[in-house]
Amino acid sequence: MLRQRLGSHLLTVSVVWLGAVACPSPQVDPVETGPVASDASPHVDAGVQSPDTGARRDLGIAIEDSGLSRDVSSVPVDASFAVDTGSALDAGPERPDSGLSRDTGPEVVDDLDALLDRWFADYNQGQSTDYLEDEGRHFVDGDAQAQDLPEHQYYENVSYGPFNRNRLDFWQPVSAEPTPVAVFIHGGGFVSGERQSLRQTGALRRLLSAGIGVATISYRWAFRGPRAALAAQIPNGSGDNQDTNGVRLDYILRDCARSIQYLRFRSADWNLDPNKVAVWGSSAGAGCALWTASVPDLAQEGHSDPVLQQSSRVQVVGHNYGQVTYAFQRWPALLGFDRDWLLNQLGNKQTSLTHLSVEDFTGTPLGRDLSTVLDYYQHLDASDPPMITVNNSVDLAQASITNASQVLHHVRGHYALFERCQGVGMTCAIRSRARNEGFEQDIVAFVIQRLADD
Repeated sequence: MLRQRLGSHLLTVSVVWLGAVACPSPQVDPVETGPVASDASPHVDAGVQSPDTGARRDLGIAIEDSGLSRDVSSVPVDASFAVDTGSALDAGPERPDSGLSRDTGPEVVDDLDALLDRWFADYNQGQSTDYLEDEGRHFVDGDAQAQDLPEHQYYENVSYGPFNRNRLDFWQPVSAEPTPVAVFIHGGGFVSGERQSLRQTGALRRLLSAGIGVATISYRWAFRGPRAALAAQIPNGSGDNQDTNGVRLDYILRDCARSIQYLRFRSADWNLDPNKVAVWGSSAGAGCALWTASVPDLAQEGHSDPVLQQSSRVQVVGHNYGQVTYAFQRWPALLGFDRDWLLNQLGNKQTSLTHLSVEDFTGTPLGRDLSTVLDYYQHLDASDPPMITVNNSVDLAQASITNASQVLHHVRGHYALFERCQGVGMTCAIRSRARNEGFEQDIVAFVIQRLADD
């Protein structure tokens, strides 16, 4: 890998995870758009409502340059990122403390580049480059399904990798000069959601009007429930079915970074400036975006796949209603919640994403390395790009939380990321009810300004 980490900013969190399962959490229809109870969690994949209809959007940005997103404290939760209720594991009788449940935070490694090189050695193993011939459909007159867009050309359902769900759509502005590009990653708990949700917002028009190309991607699915995840034979499968061949979270994150590499590979064909790339996402997509922005460059010089020779680095990142880290053992300290209560909320989801029991995630060499790979909170350093994190929901106390989605998208995670970002010397901004620092508008405005300045 090309980038050396600058400095070592360490945080050690001492927690104890006890038990192995999560209790069922109430499910809410993720597509409901009518009134909901005032104690509902924020919609975790949106954060944007149309000013006239209240209909949900999938970006977490204001429709116009209106500053903060509208209050979403009563928008329906995205149940896809709540704990699975149909696959709860039986914890059985309480076991004596074996020591495996004790953890002092993810392992801190001296050379993250080397760990990632080793970790993803099999990422593309056995895959051909035939997917490069699948360039999707090209519409020279633009996207007929999106309205009021500036003049552009549209590429639909392009393969950026060898798996069926490695797909993207791209809107190319008309320009005599290479343009920046902004990449949107949808949310949905890694088990639902679709990239076409971008069309439902004003982001396309705003970005294209600013002369910025726009891509939106799909990625492989995770398992929906913990039983299937624990029984999985391989972590890096096809990922096109959430019940039979889900992919472990680290490979999903790697897919997201691959999409950046693909756009650089196509930069000459699509008139893109490879030095002006932004990425942003909502909920699960926000985690993908921030992981991509924080890990060392994943380029592999001389790789047989020319896409993987490209840089994965970006110049700006937006994090909307996302998670603080996927090293879950950090959450008690970062969110200020009781560790056993958190486990009760999140244990099944953690297992579904990691293919490991809670104890094995923190108490085995495999689990500790995986935790380190997933820990974008720790990866952040001064060499990382400008970041904005957005969450306009209420800072709920533990006693007021009614479902796991409210934990997964709690605003305290955004406070922690912003403070981490400041502490390591990054350029960063936060937009929330209680804290608004570094920027006065929404994510799209932040992306436009930073790409113009870069």
